[in-house]
Amino acid sequence: PLVIILPGVGGFNNADMAVALAELVYSNGYSALIISNTMTWEFAEAFDTPPGFAPDDAANVEKVLQAVLIDLAAEEENFAPSRRMVIGYSQGALNAVFLMDRQQRLGNKLSIDKVLAINPPVDMLYALKQLDKYRKQADDLSNEQAIALLAHGVASYLYAVRMPTAARRADGKIGEDGKVVIEKVIDQVPVTQQIAEMLIAYSFKRNLDDMIVALHHKAPVNGIATPYQWGNRQALYDELAAWNFQRYSQYVLLPCYQKQWRVNSVEELNRHAGLRSMEKTLRNNPAITIFHSADDFLLNAADRKFLRDTLQERFVMFSNGGHLGNLYSKEVQAAIINYLK
Repeated sequence: PLVIILPGVGGFNNADMAVALAELVYSNGYSALIISNTMTWEFAEAFDTPPGFAPDDAANVEKVLQAVLIDLAAEEENFAPSRRMVIGYSQGALNAVFLMDRQQRLGNKLSIDKVLAINPPVDMLYALKQLDKYRKQADDLSNEQAIALLAHGVASYLYAVRMPTAARRADGKIGEDGKVVIEKVIDQVPVTQQIAEMLIAYSFKRNLDDMIVALHHKAPVNGIATPYQWGNRQALYDELAAWNFQRYSQYVLLPCYQKQWRVNSVEELNRHAGLRSMEKTLRNNPAITIFHSADDFLLNAADRKFLRDTLQERFVMFSNGGHLGNLYSKEVQAAIINYLK
């Protein structure tokens, strides 16, 4: 059986999390295929429409997978998977649901049997606003303050992950007999909530900038005054420093899809690009299951209720893990394999 893996925003086909999932399914008797996320420079260069609008992203994923599967069949003598399944995570999970909807409506060209969507955003605009809000924390600080906080967070992480697990998890003190007295057990590296949010925002902002630069390389991007120069892009990056996901939606996505979808605002466009627009498919297609975490920062209470009411027993909620932070756990890995079986 073949498992197709769709990474989240900015994730390429060699992304650590995607490769870890591939190893998980391969070690349990499946073949694994990873393609890059749609919101990368690869997709920005390959297609005429800008990445980030789920209906179009799913259509482009379908085209890529059709080409890849044809290529595999030609190159691999014994390529004949008995089943084809998809695992998508984060924005890749959103794309997976829209892809399955296309298969249902247009004849299942890819012969996909089932989809597991892990931690998909329900409302893409809400999720992007969360990331922009995290980034604003750094913007509100002076350069010196922001650099000091981020440097401390990165150094704490890099140091802690090299420590033995027992030492990292045990928070205690030295007793009178010279032995360690464990006061509590933790399962995390010493990074504060604020620094974690700033680092998350920084990572996503780098992905956004790379994607916009790729689009600007092909043709001038609406709202950007600086021309593309291969040998000197500093001025372009200086201008992009003021861009965020909401600005990308306003200046790039909306003008591209405004006429086709008869919308006049990002909010109207967003209604066609979230899981609520897939309610009928989610409710009626038994081949779709969603795994999520109760504390994922990309969801709000209304999003969780929508998923629970719509999917019912096909919605699996784990008590913690944030956004994709529990994929290392044996409980979640076992649930993934059990679903595939």
